[in-house]
Amino acid sequence: MNRAGARVDIAVSHPDDGRMLVTSRYFFADPTADVCRRLARRLFEVKEVRVVDVHAAGCLAKIEYSNGSVPRHVVIAKIARHLLAGPNGHGVANGHTSRDLPPAVGDGVEGWRVERHGPVLSTWEIVHELPGRVRLRNRLIRRNARRCAAIDAALARVGTIHRHVTNPTTATVLIEHDPGTFPRHRVLDILDRALTEPAPVDPPTPARADEETGRTISSAERTHAGKEMQWSRHAFAISAASMCLAAVGDMLHPALSPLSVPGTAYSSIELYRSGIRAVTHEHTISVDTLLVIVQVASVLAGYYFLFCLNSFGYQCARSLLQQVKHDSRADYTDFFLRDVRTVRVLDGREERDVPLRAIKVGDLVSIAAGQTVPVDGCVARGAATVDQHLLTGEAVPAEKGVGDQVFASTVALSGTIHVRVEKTGAATAAAQIARLLSNTVDFKTGRQLRAERLSDRLIWPSLLSAAAACPLLGVSAGAALLDAHPKYRTTLASSLGLLNHFRLAAREGLLVKDGRALELLTAVDTVVFDKTGTLTLDQPHVRRVYARAPHTGADILRMAAAAEQHQTHPVARAILDAARARGLAVDPIDEAEYRVGYGVTVRVDRHVVRVGSLRFIESEDIAIPPAVAELQARCHGGGHALLLVSHDGEVAGAIELHVTVRPEAQRIVRGLRERGIGSMYIISGDHETPTRRLAEALGIERYFAETLPGDKASLIDGLQQSGHVVCYVGDGINDSIAMKKSHVSVSLRGASTLAVDTAEVVLLDRSLNALCRLFDIARECDRNTTVTMAACFLPSLLCVAGVLLGHVGFAEARLFNIAGLVGGVGAAMLPRATHRAPTRPSRTRAPITGPLDGATIEEHVLA
Repeated sequence: MNRAGARVDIAVSHPDDGRMLVTSRYFFADPTADVCRRLARRLFEVKEVRVVDVHAAGCLAKIEYSNGSVPRHVVIAKIARHLLAGPNGHGVANGHTSRDLPPAVGDGVEGWRVERHGPVLSTWEIVHELPGRVRLRNRLIRRNARRCAAIDAALARVGTIHRHVTNPTTATVLIEHDPGTFPRHRVLDILDRALTEPAPVDPPTPARADEETGRTISSAERTHAGKEMQWSRHAFAISAASMCLAAVGDMLHPALSPLSVPGTAYSSIELYRSGIRAVTHEHTISVDTLLVIVQVASVLAGYYFLFCLNSFGYQCARSLLQQVKHDSRADYTDFFLRDVRTVRVLDGREERDVPLRAIKVGDLVSIAAGQTVPVDGCVARGAATVDQHLLTGEAVPAEKGVGDQVFASTVALSGTIHVRVEKTGAATAAAQIARLLSNTVDFKTGRQLRAERLSDRLIWPSLLSAAAACPLLGVSAGAALLDAHPKYRTTLASSLGLLNHFRLAAREGLLVKDGRALELLTAVDTVVFDKTGTLTLDQPHVRRVYARAPHTGADILRMAAAAEQHQTHPVARAILDAARARGLAVDPIDEAEYRVGYGVTVRVDRHVVRVGSLRFIESEDIAIPPAVAELQARCHGGGHALLLVSHDGEVAGAIELHVTVRPEAQRIVRGLRERGIGSMYIISGDHETPTRRLAEALGIERYFAETLPGDKASLIDGLQQSGHVVCYVGDGINDSIAMKKSHVSVSLRGASTLAVDTAEVVLLDRSLNALCRLFDIARECDRNTTVTMAACFLPSLLCVAGVLLGHVGFAEARLFNIAGLVGGVGAAMLPRATHRAPTRPSRTRAPITGPLDGATIEEHVLA
């Protein structure tokens, strides 16, 4: 009897130091009861208590404690006082405290475990932990798909969690996080709260994918893909052998046919378990339950061959689905493994090549001219010119020295720098592959989900109609009506069709990261293009050359090419391409001095040649003629770049550079119009004049010029509020917000990392060539889904009509069911059978000498 006068049965044992076993039917028979929770709260008021582990089966709790400098009997006495306090004892303040129990602690009927983690309590047990990586276990998620889905959804919303893998079989979650900005106790808090949240049944609304979609790894694929493939093949072989045995029994000796039942049942054991579990645990009838009823009816009626044939058809479709998943995964991996590269890391005084995925924070990475910066970090030594146009959209290179920040996806144009790594991992090829697969392999379209819901709603009508038909039309007719239910035919067949189109898209140079894009593209009526880097190339072209007597245009171009011959930035390449196109010989240089962001000074045949901006020429105390100053103002107003060339201290001429429009841009715009896209826009941060000229050249009527990055998203909002379904095509960090706002976002391979991560579709050939094909594949997928659904549902309708007319019995219904499965799978596999891989165009880079019409370089004389 406790202090409150209530009788409480308690038995305490001490099997070893640091652990107590407390048995009490009153406290622990029902772990979900408040009396059990209140006792656990009081026990954790003893600061030496580390773990309270409640087991309903034995009506006991395991209490683990760490006495440290406190004698063991003192700790036991503290725990005993709380045990004797009874159900209404005092010892914890009202309301939530830092040591209150997590809200999910009472969700498990079998029991629960709560651990102390510093100032917080959690139901999660730490299996092992390294800095930034922790594996946790919780018996509440064991074989519980809904709780695992809730945990995946909660972790996916946290940007500082780089990767997570949930395994319902072992009841564990592996999490990689940033311990500096997101410590372990915050991870535990998210996990405990996720256990009380309802798991998402449907994906996010089709209007737009979740902002953080793609940041996590699909736990089912990472943990079970190999096992699923192995079991699928194993079950397929067993069901095939059983069907052969049933066929032999029907033809030779009927006594052999029943021998086929055990093998067939074993190959579908998971299906039977799921159907029985729905009745016994969830107290409902699922599609699995319906399948079990039909299969049992087949055996009882003596239709052994049909019983085996139906199971064999199901295993065929399932094996085919697994194979298509595997092929799709292989296609995606093949594309991205081409980008896996090594970087040079300084180890003491030596440099060694290290895979990009192995780079750690704090490493010192060496980056030479022409190389892409693979990480975010700070320059520790050296100086270089860095092209940041993918991040900022600016074509002018930036000077980077000691202490300056550099970012991934920028390019070192000249010089060598050693960068101290600050951020890495999120942009590696391995992480990109994982994110892509998590969004594509298990995606279901809205039509698939509606078909599944319809299939679920037809369960009870099928049961009731079968029950009503038995006394009226006979048992065979009732069983036929039950078997007419479409079951999983629509799910299997439509999933096959969708995955085949994902694979088809990958082979066409389209990486679909979010399956919703294919569904939404059929409704897109407006395409918005970013200008810089999307409709234009990063390399400009020489449009006009201005010369002052006694020099000619060829002289100006030759001098500029000589000065820029060892540079790799886009402006230098444009000048060198123009010189080659005109057949000009590039003179060797004696010495060179490059001033980052300004220009270059070289000595050619004892003459000093300077090439650079107006500011650079002025800084060298060279007089600027009025005609050149006027030309500079005119070019600036038109959005063009102007390079001045001086010869022995006098301005000799200038080179006017224009933006180069992608050669395929006009064809793509025309192709989109032919596909019914009537509304197209250009959004640019550039001046109004070049933006207007580009729109006119491409035949696009609407454009927005001088647009700030934040305003791009507002323009997309405005188009959506006007009723447009928008597809945004961009390539820079300043496009990422607008891409998230749009219904479908498309980027180019090789664009900024943030743009590629944000985009739902990536054009893998680094051009717009496949954009029209993307819309074609989306419409083909929509048509194929319609045909597949019809092929699955039509046999069911014919079966019902045949039963009501008295021409179809149970055996015929079984054949209709198999015909529906074969027809649906056949329709779904049609794209795979008819598609042929396209011929890949040559990747040789041709010199860029002009815009869309291939205009030649104009020469003008300056006064």
